[in-house]
Amino acid sequence: MSNKKTEKLTRKQKIAQSKQKKETVPLAQYIGVKPKVLYGIILAFSFILYGNTILNKFALDDGIVITKNEFTKKGIAGWPSIFKYDTFAGEHGTDVKLVAGGRYRPLTVAMFALEYMFWGENPHFYHLINILLYALSAMLLYKVLARLFYLRKDENTLEPPFANTWYFSVPFIATLLFIAHPVHTEAVANIKGRDEIMTLMGALFTTWFAIRYHETKKKQHLAYIFVAMFAGLLAKENAVTFLVITPAALYYFAGAKIKESIISIAPMALAVFVFLAIRASVLGQHEGIIPSELMNDPFVNASGSQKVGTILLTLGMYIKLLLVPHPLTWDYYPYHIPLVNPSDYRAVLSILLYTGMAVVALVGLRKRSIFSFAVLLFIASLSPMSNIFFAVGVFLSERFIYISSIAFVLVVAYAVFKLLPTYLLKKGASNSLIRTVLLSFMVVVLGLYSVKVITRNLDWKDNFSLFTHDVKTSYRSAKSNTTAGEQLVIRAGNPRYKTKKEEYLALSKHYLNRAIKIHPYYIAAYLDLGVAHERSGEYYKAIENYMITLRFNRTYEKGYNNIATIFFSQKDMDKQYQFKIYKELFEYAPDRFYINYFLGGLYGSLEQNAEKAIFHLEKAVAVKKDSPLAFTDLATAYTLQNRFIEAAAEMEKAVALNPRSSFIYKTAATIFRKVGKNQRATEMDKKVAQFGR
Repeated sequence: MSNKKTEKLTRKQKIAQSKQKKETVPLAQYIGVKPKVLYGIILAFSFILYGNTILNKFALDDGIVITKNEFTKKGIAGWPSIFKYDTFAGEHGTDVKLVAGGRYRPLTVAMFALEYMFWGENPHFYHLINILLYALSAMLLYKVLARLFYLRKDENTLEPPFANTWYFSVPFIATLLFIAHPVHTEAVANIKGRDEIMTLMGALFTTWFAIRYHETKKKQHLAYIFVAMFAGLLAKENAVTFLVITPAALYYFAGAKIKESIISIAPMALAVFVFLAIRASVLGQHEGIIPSELMNDPFVNASGSQKVGTILLTLGMYIKLLLVPHPLTWDYYPYHIPLVNPSDYRAVLSILLYTGMAVVALVGLRKRSIFSFAVLLFIASLSPMSNIFFAVGVFLSERFIYISSIAFVLVVAYAVFKLLPTYLLKKGASNSLIRTVLLSFMVVVLGLYSVKVITRNLDWKDNFSLFTHDVKTSYRSAKSNTTAGEQLVIRAGNPRYKTKKEEYLALSKHYLNRAIKIHPYYIAAYLDLGVAHERSGEYYKAIENYMITLRFNRTYEKGYNNIATIFFSQKDMDKQYQFKIYKELFEYAPDRFYINYFLGGLYGSLEQNAEKAIFHLEKAVAVKKDSPLAFTDLATAYTLQNRFIEAAAEMEKAVALNPRSSFIYKTAATIFRKVGKNQRATEMDKKVAQFGR
């Protein structure tokens, strides 16, 4: 009996010793080169590709998280608000309900707040940090892949004599392809895209610590798994997909049993539960709200069949972007991607493609095939952004396949640098030929990718460059046409470009009219078209566009303000036209000061209708009690009904509010005489003489 116990103990000791050996195997020993060499290459390659973004300015959604975010501008003093409210609250207010379900992604916003303390609104440092984080995530990706292939006993990914050639290894090639893939430009060149980088970093750390727990069974790694997963979720919710991906990696590469996988999943699941509880407490009743505007819900006008067909189309387009990342665009809003039915050939091709991928995944499941794992990784990481389970507010976005692209580069690296050399060696190919083939692949593919990345980064220089460039690709998108038109209007108003003002305004009107044709209810397009007409001196057309925005949304503040600005500045505009516009505006906003003020004046001057003039002017002074001209006009209107005592009282208020206006003093003198206040009238006459006519 004691012998059996001794034998049993000996087996445990052997297992422990085996695990200890695995734990102490340094990275350099199984990759064939010093890690710092690899990491140096990864860092240098990242900077070669993305170094030119350091010269770029803020663009696209950077305003939401930095330049227009009041919480970010407070530095670390803004952290409590950043973690307490919706991610959009810093720009749109704490009661914001901008998108379906809300957004709770505080980690990167908190990072921006910290950075804001050091370099404020200097975009170059934010871009620099993005590149460093991107390089760091690539290093981590390599480390995870290298360890997984080591555990798979497939770390020597080529047949002799290439077995120890580290620069031909699958993990290294996959990492280089990941760094260079052009579809990542949105995540790196757009500062706000840091949420994608940090999500992946959190997910990769989660996987790394799960691997370490599998190897060592040290419980502290379970705590690290929780922290890494929670951090990834705070960056973006799709880190949740690693609840599936991480245990799958252990199964496919390390041969983990179900029990082991469950143990590693437990801290991940706990992190998800804690995150979702915090998210629910922050966003509260925001959950479930679905915007009915096309720019927030691209399927709002789609039938059920069209929704299914279009989702299938976009799923196919994601694979197309990975295979051929050209052309690239920030904008896949309606209708850059058209609504299609499932019978559309593109939707059918997508069904066939994904069916084939599913077969590969299922067939390779028991064999623990690399291709099977890649399919699972791709589908799992893409699923939250696919519009299948819930609306994400846009048909497609390049940043949505930031994590999924790992599956693609893994398949390419494994097929070209593992399977192809093996096949060629069996066919009798020489070592030099195989080496030439592999080097040629690296030079051609990485070269093409690099050129695309570097040139694409230039498009992200600023909003003007991005929007006016990408509208040529996304010309069927209402949003792309509107943003391009808006930027052209802004540029036309810049004195530096006065020689191109008319050219810019003409092009802006072209884009904005096209946007309206695509989306006839797009308020932003009508607003910008109004501004374009206003800057062209076409004031009546401008007002008509502003009025359309108010017919769609009676609370749209910019519409009211822009109309008021034109009427204030253009004194010679037709009074009857103004009268018509103000009467319509009164139907929309009966308690707005300037509408009542001008209606009061127009009823008096155009129609000599003292009753209605008084009605609107009384409303005006009730809303704004510090307008001397409103009190003056009200006093004048009272005199039309011989209500001189009331008129005199209003003039006293006007004089008190503006004691330096000769016009007010002159009007006051006239009214005071009519009520017999001759001494007071004389005082007013003296003031008129004092302050001029």
